[in-house]
Amino acid sequence: MTPVERGLLPAAGKERPARPTVVALDIDGVLRVPWDPQLARIWPKLFKKTITMTKEHFPAAHHQPPPWDQDGRWTAVHGFSGVGVEWVRSLVKREDVIVVWASTWAEHANRYFSPVLGLPDLPVATAGPQRPYEQSFVWKARQLAAAFPSCPLLWIDDNPPPLFAGLEMYRDPRDRALTRTHLVETPVLGITESDVSSLDRWVERVSTIEGRRSLRSDWRKRR
Repeated sequence: MTPVERGLLPAAGKERPARPTVVALDIDGVLRVPWDPQLARIWPKLFKKTITMTKEHFPAAHHQPPPWDQDGRWTAVHGFSGVGVEWVRSLVKREDVIVVWASTWAEHANRYFSPVLGLPDLPVATAGPQRPYEQSFVWKARQLAAAFPSCPLLWIDDNPPPLFAGLEMYRDPRDRALTRTHLVETPVLGITESDVSSLDRWVERVSTIEGRRSLRSDWRKRR
């Protein structure tokens, strides 16, 4: 049952579409970046947080395990995009947008990152092991397409799709016009003001009935 059907969003109005816009977020290279003090001096909108992870709660199927201590814990400094985090916080406050995790951190995203970033627990849209020889982009794309039929879908990642395997091909043909994959411009900085400007334009456009009509018209012209 979708969030709209569960009554989590207001009913559609004259200009408000019934289906919410889903914003699916990767973490690494999008919000989380390697912490570099020298880069942070040049780019002050980066910030750091110290996070302790445990061997028991770690996505070892997708990530190389860190150097655990004798108690199975690992404490390290992580860098984050302040611009990206502020933008995500603004989306979470919107009634017409649903923000979800689309990351190889899976359910551990809420355990380790949501609290330090001032975010609520977000729905986890990607989980489980990858299929044999399956790239992470495909692993995410097929799950996102299956989870949010009929909803506009914006996916933000730093990992380019393989040739001819974009998110659109996994969605129902009726949903493809309202689908966008955005690759962050500079993964070492995560989401920047330039990314936000582009992302906001699409979110605002797809948030109105007229905007969705124009996106479908553009899609038919490209076809």
